[in-house]
Amino acid sequence: MLSLNSFARQRFFVAFEAKALLKYIKQTPCNGANICQINSCSVHNKYQQSYRRYSTENKKDEIVKSSSSTGSEVSTTLETVKETTKTVYYSGIIAFGLGLTGIIFYTILKELFSRNSANNIYSKALDRCLKNDKVLLSLGEPIKAFGEENARGRRHHTNHLFYAKDGVNYLRMKFFIKGSRKRATVHLEMKENDSRNFEYRYLFVQLDEYPYTTIVLEDNRVETPTALHTAKEETLALT
Repeated sequence: MLSLNSFARQRFFVAFEAKALLKYIKQTPCNGANICQINSCSVHNKYQQSYRRYSTENKKDEIVKSSSSTGSEVSTTLETVKETTKTVYYSGIIAFGLGLTGIIFYTILKELFSRNSANNIYSKALDRCLKNDKVLLSLGEPIKAFGEENARGRRHHTNHLFYAKDGVNYLRMKFFIKGSRKRATVHLEMKENDSRNFEYRYLFVQLDEYPYTTIVLEDNRVETPTALHTAKEETLALT
């Protein structure tokens, strides 16, 4: 459409110039046939030159427009590729973030609600200690539970260790309880049974102050005089 309009405009200017020349010739008296013939030839040559000039300019305009159109198409393609790459990149980041969030939530939920999780075992062991009359009498109510202090003075809930021995999974744990009169250390060890659930090997409370009494809540090991002493030695692995 642009090329047709440009060509029509050029034809208009050429025709206008030729008409002006013819008018000039008519107004100029002829001194002979040769002069008129020369004037006619001049008009014709002038018309041909004008047509060639405008044709050349038209071709240049078409070349410029074609180059501009090609450059615009290349620029549009590059922008499309750039936007697509950016979209894929950000989509990958979002997918990675969602996957990582899912793993974190799964780990937290498993730790909170699994019956074999350290948090669940700690809660049940503490509940047994708080319901034991000997523990309540020795420490005094109310009783609070806490873990070991770190370098910043913060107390973790539990100090525990999962390990395997002869193909059987074990969990060993230690935490602290404190009453209105005394404080004590709770030691326990769980063993995985055939149903893949943990059950107590032992659970006892050791007073940290005089008279350093040991209150045994459960002991399912072989009954020997050295059984409790062995349990105390085993708990040293957590210190």
